[in-house]
Amino acid sequence: MAMRKAAIAFVFPRSTFEDCFHIKERERLRAVASNWHDAPEKITPGAVEAEIRGAEIWLGGWGAKFTPAMIEAHPELKLYCHSAGSIKGLIPENYWKLGKRVVTANAAIALGVAETSLAMLIMGLKRFIPHWRNIRAGGWRAADVSAKTKEMTGITIGVVSAGAVGREVLKLLGNFDVRRLLFDPFVDAETAAKLGAEKVGTLMEMAPQLDGLVLATPKLQETNKMIGREFLRALPDDAVLVNCSRGAVIDEAALIEELQRGRLFALLDVTEPEPPAVDSPLRSLDNVFITPHIAGAITNGRHRQGRLILDEIERYLAGEKMIHEVTEERFVIMA
Repeated sequence: MAMRKAAIAFVFPRSTFEDCFHIKERERLRAVASNWHDAPEKITPGAVEAEIRGAEIWLGGWGAKFTPAMIEAHPELKLYCHSAGSIKGLIPENYWKLGKRVVTANAAIALGVAETSLAMLIMGLKRFIPHWRNIRAGGWRAADVSAKTKEMTGITIGVVSAGAVGREVLKLLGNFDVRRLLFDPFVDAETAAKLGAEKVGTLMEMAPQLDGLVLATPKLQETNKMIGREFLRALPDDAVLVNCSRGAVIDEAALIEELQRGRLFALLDVTEPEPPAVDSPLRSLDNVFITPHIAGAITNGRHRQGRLILDEIERYLAGEKMIHEVTEERFVIMA
């Protein structure tokens, strides 16, 4: 089917648009827009109202501003394309009942988050940071640190949640000789096996078996502090915990307790609150490595998001199946 053109509205500021859409993607967008124009420099209610009038496709991302009332008032809207991850707080629950569709760049962001999670996992298992600190202090291969150093072979790694990030993590882990365990109540054993993992029924079943743990779960009411004191105490000594998902999924006070005991090594891209308090032990403990929420969607990585969204727009306009469409059922369990 030949690709048609459609009226496209920008519901986020020009700076964000240019961050995510490289010059090549802007040209691709120009080719399919029947009303090509620059994205507004600033997003105000008036600017959004002017943009969306008559538009079939709304293009947004970080900084997007529109209301449920705007959605309901514009039946011509058929597809919202979100060049970022979460659409919670933007898309009302009755969105799909209005006959509208939505895609997000969550899968593109997930690649960066998964890659960072794997990098952190390897850094933790190899004890890069303790070795580095020892070398900076004038030492060399410290026996106590070397004794805790592990290779990515013959060990067991747990992944919590098989969403976009979790699936990418499991895929990356497939390059190593490691046993993969998966906890996700929405995934059955057959699906877990297809992802290369063994499904476990509970977190507590998983905990004592782990050399490393990667958290990839969304922030939901059900996942708040799901990694609690009982689970953390059940982890073997010297286990590595990686969190690039959301800080709120860990009971941070309980985590600090275990870290202060020196039992675990944590690598965190997220905390709760974020950033951590200036006097938080997470900032000073030797067995913690923290980065400032940079696991996904940083600088050139954002271009990957723009490419994904342009691919989806072109599929939609060609009458093809979109790969990253968010259904009402999927929306409920998304971050």
